Amino acid sequence: MTRTAAITGFLACISALWVAPQSAAHPLDPILLELTETQRPARLSLALRAPARGTETVGAGAIELPAFCRPAGPVQEWVGGGTRTLEWDADCAGRSLAGQAIGLANLSQRPNTLLVRAQLVGGTRLQRVVGAATPVLVLPARETDNAIFWSYGALGFGHVLSGYDHLLFVLGLLLLVHGRRRLLLTITAFTLGHSVTLAAAVLDAIAVDPDLIEICIAASLVLLAADIVNSATAGGRPGVFARHPSGVACAFGLLHGLGFAGALEATGIPSGEIPLALLAFNLGIEAGQLLFIACVVAFAGLLSLGLHTRLPAQWRLLPAYAIGTVAFAWVIERSLTALGLD
Repeated sequence: MTRTAAITGFLACISALWVAPQSAAHPLDPILLELTETQRPARLSLALRAPARGTETVGAGAIELPAFCRPAGPVQEWVGGGTRTLEWDADCAGRSLAGQAIGLANLSQRPNTLLVRAQLVGGTRLQRVVGAATPVLVLPARETDNAIFWSYGALGFGHVLSGYDHLLFVLGLLLLVHGRRRLLLTITAFTLGHSVTLAAAVLDAIAVDPDLIEICIAASLVLLAADIVNSATAGGRPGVFARHPSGVACAFGLLHGLGFAGALEATGIPSGEIPLALLAFNLGIEAGQLLFIACVVAFAGLLSLGLHTRLPAQWRLLPAYAIGTVAFAWVIERSLTALGLD
């Protein structure tokens, strides 16, 4: 390795190690709020499920309900499986929440997405995604398939754009694979892989420890980054990624699909909505992935116009060094978390 390549790798590693602790793999892990209206007695039952980390200040008081709703009884809270669960009741003076606005206090300042699932008097069931752009939700009197589709589609789109590990894997494929046709086949194989396991996991055809999946996803990034450097370094022998990009992308896509499934399953999809929700979520993922690829390609095109002839070839390995360093830090962090040592 030349001196320039060594300096490049060192700078990339230092920068990545500084960034890694400040980045989460999926910062938009959803907070789920379930609302159930009952007529006898006239009560509103609420359940809030949130990631145990980073949501300690989110409690019953953070849920913004109509002014005519008042707390009725104590709030029960427990933590398990990395999730905080709160349950309590409210007295809404016998009035329904249909047509009323609800929200989460300071949602625009949080990295989480709020998922609201409501069952109203009369049998209406609905689900909506509430984000920083639309922090207040007005509950409609009835749900439609179109609303379900866009709700889960938005969830998938937001999740993939916040899933830095997934985006880094896609970036690695863009760095490794040359030629439009070969790149298209590789990205398609990756999409096919994660679509298969996403569906299988949501349909309960497969169940895997989520902590182990997160560790393996980070490890896949380490292997990909090493293969990129190996293939581009003089005298380096291309690894299995470079020799068989489509096959390896499909195999690791199966792994990443299990990671996506964890986010979708966290919403607790009602059985009657699974087909439509699964389709919409997957299409949302693909839309986000294509947007990311388009941005990377556009940026690379602009960079080549102004800097391509002035930068040493080794500097083009900077992203690979950064990907490998961040991924290795994630392997350590997630392993410690899985062992309860974080």
